[in-house]
Amino acid sequence: MNEKFMNGGLYLICPIWVTFFYLVNDTLLPSLSWHDSQRIGQIVLIIYAIFFGVIFKLFEIKTKQFYFLLGFLILGVISSSQANLTIWSFTEMAMILGCYGFGLFIYRIFCSNNNIEKLSFFILFLTTSSLILYFVIAYISSLYLRLDFDAWGFIKGFTNPRFFGQFCTLVIPILIAPVLMRSKWDKAFYILVCMVAFMAIASGTRGTFLGVGSVAALYLFLNSVCRKFSLMIVKIFLTAFFMQLFFIDFLPKYLNIFVENNALERKVIGLSARDFLWLQAVEMIADKPFFGFGPMHFANIQKAIASHPHQLFLQIFSEWGIIFGLLFIIAFVKVVNLIIVEIKYSYINKSEESKIIYICLAASIFASLVQSMVDGVFVMPYTQILFVYMAAWISSMHCRNIEILNTKTLSWRGGILSLILICSVCILIYSFFPGSHTHIDATRDKYLSNFGFLKPRFWLNGEI
Repeated sequence: MNEKFMNGGLYLICPIWVTFFYLVNDTLLPSLSWHDSQRIGQIVLIIYAIFFGVIFKLFEIKTKQFYFLLGFLILGVISSSQANLTIWSFTEMAMILGCYGFGLFIYRIFCSNNNIEKLSFFILFLTTSSLILYFVIAYISSLYLRLDFDAWGFIKGFTNPRFFGQFCTLVIPILIAPVLMRSKWDKAFYILVCMVAFMAIASGTRGTFLGVGSVAALYLFLNSVCRKFSLMIVKIFLTAFFMQLFFIDFLPKYLNIFVENNALERKVIGLSARDFLWLQAVEMIADKPFFGFGPMHFANIQKAIASHPHQLFLQIFSEWGIIFGLLFIIAFVKVVNLIIVEIKYSYINKSEESKIIYICLAASIFASLVQSMVDGVFVMPYTQILFVYMAAWISSMHCRNIEILNTKTLSWRGGILSLILICSVCILIYSFFPGSHTHIDATRDKYLSNFGFLKPRFWLNGEI
């Protein structure tokens, strides 16, 4: 790896951290929704990472990984070429490849600088603190001034509170790491994670509880550190539940203030029409089993109530086809097994601190994957980019200081990968040109004509 990159990795990641913070605190333009602003921000981050990744020759890849990626590319091209709207399918492929390039860039930075880990906790602390500050100010203002007391109105940074729930699913487990490590900031992080859990309950997102709860249950059977994690999760969510009970349910009612969107009054059990979406996906698989309808093409179904099936595997099988879906499941099972084996036996992470960070990172990833079984986790821009960041972080704990980091020239595989990523960037940049089929204006008219019905996929209106 280029020595300049080894010395400057910290400076290269700073703009990424600033963007992470900014995208949940303000939109890029006043006319943009949170979703569209974050999609543009995601594309900018991908362009940034691939630009510097190519300059510093970071996109080296092993032979097995290269051929798997090539298989993904070939199957994707076949599926996209048969789709009704080819450019949208290639845009989805470009986004996935761009996220891969972004993850590889972050992975190299983590491998080159041990301080990145501590600073990552710091930026997560700042980002979540900013959302908590807004929540507290909005809550006190509504209570004191007796304005409309809408629990969803206290949450900013996301077009829909459920998208905020996806963010919570990723950050709650990793924010527990400093608490379990008994660091000097453990009390501050404990208060922080309790507040995030409280906000997650207030948002009414059930997927967060399913994801984090499932991981907490799994961790009971692994090792002592995992059991401490599970007990901490229970403690945090019990605290958050009583906060919800007092601050959102009891206190406003005691002051004769009507509460809108009280999570405690929502139906807890139910599929919320997901069964219809899943049935649509199954019908799509039956119609075109081998190569699917094309990436992003669930959003092309007429009279669909959503632009994705709210189920990761059904989305892949219906859009990409059975062949790609089976390859994905094989890779998925291998990665999950690799992580669980490392959690149980700690072959790589020998220090107690690194074990805790690894366990908490794995919990974030597993919880998000569980949530993706009932929610569109991997179609939301901020969730996508944060998940990739976490995946790169945990990957770096497997592969720090390996020989590939010392290479000064790319192999032919790395050169081809760099070329593929550059082509992906070009497709994403095409979305910024007015008049292009994937420009934001192409879906904005549909969004307005549908009375603002929320169907996000690439842009806020997911119909393509």
